[in-house]
Amino acid sequence: MVLNTTRLKIGSFLTVSRLLCMLGILDTSNIYSLYQQLTIESTLNYSITMSDPSCELCNKILGAVVGHACGDYLGMPVEFKSKPEQVVDFFGELGIRPLTVLARGHKTAGFYTDDTAMMLCLAQSLIDKGFDTRDQFEKYKSWAFNGYMSADNKQSYGIGQNTLRKLLRQGVDNIPTKIENNNKEGGNGALMRCLPIGIVYFQEIDQVVEKSVLSALVTHNNDIAVWSTVVFNTFVSYSLKGLNKDAFLDRFFAEHFYRDLPEDIKTLLQKLQVRNEQDISNTGYSLNTLEIALVSFFSTDQLDDAIKMAIGFAGDTDTQGAVTGGLAGAYYGYNSIPNNWVESLQNREMIINIAQNLCAISSKKN
Repeated sequence: MVLNTTRLKIGSFLTVSRLLCMLGILDTSNIYSLYQQLTIESTLNYSITMSDPSCELCNKILGAVVGHACGDYLGMPVEFKSKPEQVVDFFGELGIRPLTVLARGHKTAGFYTDDTAMMLCLAQSLIDKGFDTRDQFEKYKSWAFNGYMSADNKQSYGIGQNTLRKLLRQGVDNIPTKIENNNKEGGNGALMRCLPIGIVYFQEIDQVVEKSVLSALVTHNNDIAVWSTVVFNTFVSYSLKGLNKDAFLDRFFAEHFYRDLPEDIKTLLQKLQVRNEQDISNTGYSLNTLEIALVSFFSTDQLDDAIKMAIGFAGDTDTQGAVTGGLAGAYYGYNSIPNNWVESLQNREMIINIAQNLCAISSKKN
């Protein structure tokens, strides 16, 4: 029996699939292969039927991936502006929004950077190979030197010095498996790409922790950089499980691995609990980026406001927007992203397809 699923929304597809399984027409093992073939007739008008729990999960996963990419490209034009007032002056009275003119010289509107490209590399690795740090490393190299998953499909953009050094000098057989705490590797390069780990393993916190650590170590052997990915992906997990964000911190403090966190991260989280938002630094270090993302997420009630707040801190604005957008997207869902943001995103069809595949893997695994 041949099914034409191309015009079905995800909710209808899953409902019909279950019915066909009950009737013995379709085997359950085929649902996810069929799901991966599902295409959306119009990505700009994409919507999900929220009555089905599986559909709600897909909405959140799609929101996380696309929200990450949108936050990245929105922050890209003002990256490295050191003061918030410079961000305000750049965007003008209309505020932070997709640009209709060229941004950062020759880069067009909707152009995402290394944050999204490396996140997509990790996502595609999980889709292709499961969890395999060697394959992750090779895909990062393919991006860095051949433009794989980049916005223009030609060359990498925005690669960090530490990441470049690791990809050039560290062989695939020398990827560490334990934290040795290299103080020169505390940048946010692992945090900016780690989202797919939180998506695929969201139901199993121990797996979220283990896989976040090992994936971060591919390029960043530093306790703050590594554990920042654990904190972030744990909150992504909570979001996908449907927890209210007001309960996130108390839930996190009760996790058995909390005692293993570096003291600086514990202090950051305790500041969040009392909403102490003073003296936030906007450097490219993982601790500062994590703080900006969490403050922006917890201080707002909408995805667009969270991303705008993160970019408004100035500094490493593309990464701040991406990390915040990934978490806010996982919490609020795809339907919360403004349509004009999605319309401006380069390679949006490819990105949506990758998100759909992550949803299929995550649903099957969990």
